[in-house]
Amino acid sequence: MQSEYGKFVGYTVLMSVGYGIAHDLVTAHLWVPYFTVHHPKLVESQNPIIMALLWGVIATWWVGGLAGLVLAVISLFGKTDPVPFPVFAKTLRNATIILFVLAMCWLVGMLVVAHIVIPEPKRRPSFEEDARAVAVASTHIVSYFGSVAMTLVVALKLWLYRRRTGAGAAG
Repeated sequence: MQSEYGKFVGYTVLMSVGYGIAHDLVTAHLWVPYFTVHHPKLVESQNPIIMALLWGVIATWWVGGLAGLVLAVISLFGKTDPVPFPVFAKTLRNATIILFVLAMCWLVGMLVVAHIVIPEPKRRPSFEEDARAVAVASTHIVSYFGSVAMTLVVALKLWLYRRRTGAGAAG
């Protein structure tokens, strides 16, 4: 059971880190100061790829670990049959992809809204920089809250799966 538990937690950490790197590759290329000015300085680089790799791991591995602990307990412990790993992996992967698409839609939406709401003649010289800053920062907030919501939804789906498939096994 310990190896299964480790597999579930490890997969969740990998999905979380993969999400973080993909997310930060997009946002760092759009506005690197989010990582270089508004976060603690960890390296001298201003390279968006380095920032995405660095912060994509640092900001997400522990979230994946915590979520993985919760999801593994829900999936494996109890009287009913455990959730098979392929079901767990598919559920988490699909939810992660949905969250990523929603976050990227938010990012694009924020940029579009900024360009619609503020007419060109009224834009400050820093308009483009400001629009990117707001879009990137708010997209990260969407991802933070979205990851909590996603974890709760995945937990519920896994719990319901166990109830549905294990009803006969528990009795």
